[in-house]
Amino acid sequence: MKRRSFLFLALLCALSFVFSPAPGSAKEWKARILRNITYKTTDEQEIKLNIALPEDSEGNLREGAPLFVWIDSGCWYSKGPGGGGFWGHFGLISRGCAVASVATRSLENVCFPAQIEDVKAAIRFLRAHADEYKIDKNRICVSGASSGGHLANMLSMSDDQRLFDVGDNLEESSQANVVINFYGPTDFVNAVSRTVCTSCIYPALGDPKVHGRTMDDVTPELLESAKKYSPITYVTEKTTPTFTLHGAMDSTVGLSQAALYNEALRLAKVRCKLFISNTGVHSIQTLGSKDELGSMIFEFIGWDEVKE
Repeated sequence: MKRRSFLFLALLCALSFVFSPAPGSAKEWKARILRNITYKTTDEQEIKLNIALPEDSEGNLREGAPLFVWIDSGCWYSKGPGGGGFWGHFGLISRGCAVASVATRSLENVCFPAQIEDVKAAIRFLRAHADEYKIDKNRICVSGASSGGHLANMLSMSDDQRLFDVGDNLEESSQANVVINFYGPTDFVNAVSRTVCTSCIYPALGDPKVHGRTMDDVTPELLESAKKYSPITYVTEKTTPTFTLHGAMDSTVGLSQAALYNEALRLAKVRCKLFISNTGVHSIQTLGSKDELGSMIFEFIGWDEVKE
């Protein structure tokens, strides 16, 4: 979640929606790109997403395209939607998939639960426009890295709980069908109770004090906020299937965050997987090669369009 992670995320998000054909595809699709779509409006700003949709040579959108969503967030700062993040490397459009990049309100302006409310609003918006975009509202995979991973995990929350759902399209579900979590924090209570952790966690939880913090500053109020905004708090048997990828050498978000969350999912009998890169740090490219990560992730997802 440190700013150094922005360098890689910014590089990914700077990539345009340009995809190479998938070998052996029965039909090759090209991208229809829709940029800066306002999915939510607040008093302060319009919050936007980009989406690329598969269309044929005659300009017809593919019916029932699965949707891969990337959450553009680092340290809960988000300047705007990008080019699909991690998903921008795998020729998904040519395989008949849709790819979206979702921005949120930024931590420099507002703390939790704003960012959580935003990503839930984005998923509801996309489902509400499923007929227009020709996407399959029952096949939405959400991913992000670091704070984006945290927000993706918050989209695994069962619809039975219906927390942080405010605004428009409330008739639609905000629960993702699959979550791919790149080293997102999952248990803020554990994080703030054990160490003076990454500075952006505190303002995200509504506590502006960052510098000179000690364990004496961990108040009951802070712990209550930490519990409220932690994905692990909401794990049930109805939580979304989740694949977590984390680096053993990550000094920003400790490996315990991934291990605790995956164990909670396992105990709840949720389909889950944890991949630990022994040399990985707080950066996707250190976890493994693109092909290695993609192979594991798409096998976990299991949809026909992404099977080898």
